[in-house]
Amino acid sequence: MSETPKPSRRSLLGCLALVVLGFASVPVWADEPAKKAPEGKSAPATVSVVFDYGNGKEKVLTGIEWRQGMTAWEATQAAARRSPSIELKHSGSGSMVFVTGIDGFKNQGGGRDKRSWQFWVNGTYADAGVGAKVLQAGDKVLWKFAPPPPPGTW
Repeated sequence: MSETPKPSRRSLLGCLALVVLGFASVPVWADEPAKKAPEGKSAPATVSVVFDYGNGKEKVLTGIEWRQGMTAWEATQAAARRSPSIELKHSGSGSMVFVTGIDGFKNQGGGRDKRSWQFWVNGTYADAGVGAKVLQAGDKVLWKFAPPPPPGTW
């Protein structure tokens, strides 16, 4: 049996540099603080929304004030109004809203190699439309511009 080669000092330094660069590339507004509560009151409950453009870029918006009955679409719209704003394209309304594009990335239609906007809540592929999916305080909505996940994985 051959022995597994040890990584060189140079490759370890290269990996460390990539990690440091990865942290440096996170936008300043990614960790936008939640609103502070007045003294003697608890902070408002919040949700977060992440936009993953499928090209290595993400926008992370935290501290979006949550309210009872808030849908994933309402949270997405609130996130999009932040500065810098995010352009949302959609069809339909209410519980039947359908996202067709975000920041110029438009759905490419059906097919295994076609990318479209899909969303997850707390790491679980959505089990309802964005206008019907009701959020709870602390939920995280993730929008991904990607091919559809393989059947049975969601």
